[in-house]
Amino acid sequence: MYRSLLASTLLGIRFLCGVLGVSQQPDPQKIAIQPFPNFAQQLVDETLAKHPDLLVLAFHVVIPGDSLNRVVAINKVQHPKFLGRPSDDIDTDTAKTSRTVVQVIPATHRMEVHMPLHDKSGKTIATLVTVYNFKDEEEAPELMRRSQAIRDELTPRITGVDQLLASQ
Repeated sequence: MYRSLLASTLLGIRFLCGVLGVSQQPDPQKIAIQPFPNFAQQLVDETLAKHPDLLVLAFHVVIPGDSLNRVVAINKVQHPKFLGRPSDDIDTDTAKTSRTVVQVIPATHRMEVHMPLHDKSGKTIATLVTVYNFKDEEEAPELMRRSQAIRDELTPRITGVDQLLASQ
């Protein structure tokens, strides 16, 4: 009788978790980034305030002791969905190869720029992603220039990964 009651209780909890959107187990693809907010998040917040036409700014970093490239800072509205998640292949590859990838997506009128982020010494330490809306695809070169200018504004302020991850 107790086993039956326990089994039905567990099924009820699982059902409620599914209905409420609550994870039944921790997501192994998501880790806690401590401390938070970090310096990278401070840079995101400051940059978004300075560039209101910028839709998204995100830092993708390999946290010391981890093997995966992860989102360590992003627009606050995006925190629940992306913060701590493993980066996609483009962002991981950008950090490894130092190649910039530009995605112009006409269907959504969005343009994403995935750029290697360097510290003051010139070492590639992360991937910086900017996202803009555009009206016409011909705006792409100007949005690319703006993205690079943002990266170049941030670089002199960054001494390394440890600083990006440190609380501020």
